[in-house]
Amino acid sequence: MSETTDDQLRAARELALGGLFGALGIALPLAFHAAQLGKMMLPMHFPILILGLLVRPAIAGTVGAIVPLLSALLTGMPPLAPPTAIMMCFELAALGATASVLASRLRWNPWAASVGAILVARTVLGLAVIAVGPLLGFRVSAFAYVAAAVVAGLPGIIIQLATIPLLITWLRRVGAVGTVRAR
Repeated sequence: MSETTDDQLRAARELALGGLFGALGIALPLAFHAAQLGKMMLPMHFPILILGLLVRPAIAGTVGAIVPLLSALLTGMPPLAPPTAIMMCFELAALGATASVLASRLRWNPWAASVGAILVARTVLGLAVIAVGPLLGFRVSAFAYVAAAVVAGLPGIIIQLATIPLLITWLRRVGAVGTVRAR
């Protein structure tokens, strides 16, 4: 195949993965919130982190930014008031894009990429609370907001770090996904 065809196939594959994981980012929270486990398990974060480890930053970041808002409009969760959905748009865009960048920069080490992406995403969440929150009438301490989010979501973070890198490693081993080329 020509290089152009390879690039076109890769782009199509990444768009399809973006759609699939975007849909999972809306569907998974429905099940977890029905069981009152949404804030603790962070079900919207799982598909975005996985997507970030599989595709280019632009796609992972865009899907991460769209999913919370689309979910809020379709399901009412996360809420638009207080602007949790808006804050999550920034957080999940950072999660997906950072995971993607780190996956390629760290020689496809999904554990290091996952840890780095989660840390950056939570930092961006705090920055969004500082910069965007007041514009939306959301006046809370960024430190307290992020600390509460981390504490409430710690089980989900631990499960993400315990399972997602293993899943990505297994998918690579069985040939379901290739290694990430420099972006």
